[in-house]
Amino acid sequence: MSDYRALAAATVTLRNLLADAIRVIPGARVRTGPPQELPGHEVADGLVNIFLYRVQPNATWRNEELPFRRADGSLARKPQLAVDAHLLISFYGDDERQVTNRLLGLTLAAIHTHAYPPVHFMPGAESSEDEALASGVDSLLAGSGLERQHHPLYFTPQPMSHDELTKLWAIFAHIPYVPSIAYVGTVLLIETLEDGVPDLPVTHPVLSFDEVEAPSISRVSPGLVAASPSARIVVEGRGLDTPGLRARFDRDLEVEPLRSAANEAEFRVPAELAPGARLIELVVPDARGAGKRISEPRSFLLQPSLLAVAVDPGQGSGEERSVPMLEVRFAPQPRVAQQVRLLLYSRSRSETSRGAWAFDLTVDPQSGGAFRVEVPVDPGRYLVRIEVGGVASALITETDPASPRHETIVGPEVSVA
Repeated sequence: MSDYRALAAATVTLRNLLADAIRVIPGARVRTGPPQELPGHEVADGLVNIFLYRVQPNATWRNEELPFRRADGSLARKPQLAVDAHLLISFYGDDERQVTNRLLGLTLAAIHTHAYPPVHFMPGAESSEDEALASGVDSLLAGSGLERQHHPLYFTPQPMSHDELTKLWAIFAHIPYVPSIAYVGTVLLIETLEDGVPDLPVTHPVLSFDEVEAPSISRVSPGLVAASPSARIVVEGRGLDTPGLRARFDRDLEVEPLRSAANEAEFRVPAELAPGARLIELVVPDARGAGKRISEPRSFLLQPSLLAVAVDPGQGSGEERSVPMLEVRFAPQPRVAQQVRLLLYSRSRSETSRGAWAFDLTVDPQSGGAFRVEVPVDPGRYLVRIEVGGVASALITETDPASPRHETIVGPEVSVA
């Protein structure tokens, strides 16, 4: 990791890299700081200016940091800040000799070749044998930790549009524009100087083994359960005879088994469980009673049960006749966020009438389970279903073998006059 000198060290690293690259142009040099208006004779031989104009958090590495404080607020370890350094590189020189463009080409080539700068370009690096790159600033930045980061520093070009470059250069009031490019130095991992307080050492290590396996579910039957006070669900799997086994519905409602064996257990479906697609998972306490072992969840569908349907016929006649109302009651109660629809299927369908209608119902916890909705349908008989979360209530089928309507759908049905 680096310390508070990381930004300065990254800037000087780039300076040392470019100073080495532009030696082929006699008299060319590199400086750091904001661009300045310089006399032509002073920069005729060439000048590369490096300016750190922006620092931004690194989105990727910022999420890698672990919590560094304990519950009491004390530091458990050194906090780490991940940032990127945005650098503007500007070029000065005698245009007649194409010094500016030659410096630009050397800079692009050098950073492309050494996108990950070698350690000997970093300030104060012990491996540096080039005294020409050393300076008082380098010695001040020695030991910043830049060369020891988990992720090495690297530079990438930062494309800038004409508009972006114009806005950036506008911050340098009264400074004439010179050819410039931008690079981003990634990533600088900065640690605070404050040390964390280490945890107390373990004096008496204690090993314990928990032989209780989490139960597993291989199958749930039936997959479609009609809601009723006697609704049951059977779970097949392993470890279902473990003491303390319970079924948890929708990660909230827990019930004990009605019966259980090694590979099968039966549970009551809670009456308060909302209809729709639901989850079931098995829970057992661990051997020490300090926690719970939970199986992988399995899904099943819980059908709403239609309890009553009443028709409030429209008043008047002809065009003055009001729209009929239907009041329905069903169980269990849906959740407020669930989509609930009333479905009507015509029993007397003709070529000029529709065969099916769907009406959205609004879930109101204060309604007492009653839902009223206008049904602008043609007079006739209709099969009625309630759909909650995409799961519709069951239809009634004639089961009497002696009936002429044996194995046909006979309800629930309502007549609209």
